[in-house]
Amino acid sequence: MEKVPVKEIWLSRAEGPTQDLGERLVNSFEAADAVLRNWAQTAPKWEGYHKVDFRVIWEDGEIYEGRYDLVRQDMTQANLAQHMHEFCSFHGGLWCPSHMKKEVYEQFIERQEQNPDAPKPMEFARFVEKYIP
Repeated sequence: MEKVPVKEIWLSRAEGPTQDLGERLVNSFEAADAVLRNWAQTAPKWEGYHKVDFRVIWEDGEIYEGRYDLVRQDMTQANLAQHMHEFCSFHGGLWCPSHMKKEVYEQFIERQEQNPDAPKPMEFARFVEKYIP
């Protein structure tokens, strides 16, 4: 399935040195990764992270909002699309991290299905298929 093109990505760094705080607006995941790699130069080196809020808007009007935890290693490893893909795949029942027992993961997904207030795994799975590269 062909992915819906990204219209814009807004990034907002709320923690870190004053000169790196603020917002950036870009029009691709590659450009967002470049901003994150630049900001990572002043992110925590050993412990902790700096919060970066983000919003992705696609050409069809779909919106995804989230938070990226910026660390120094992101100077070479920043990947916003991968971050979103892993988060949505986890919540969509598509990917169980290696540190988690399969039974625990399946119980988590089942609780999500049963919780009337929680987004459903199928919604996350559809989102991965249609939007995230």
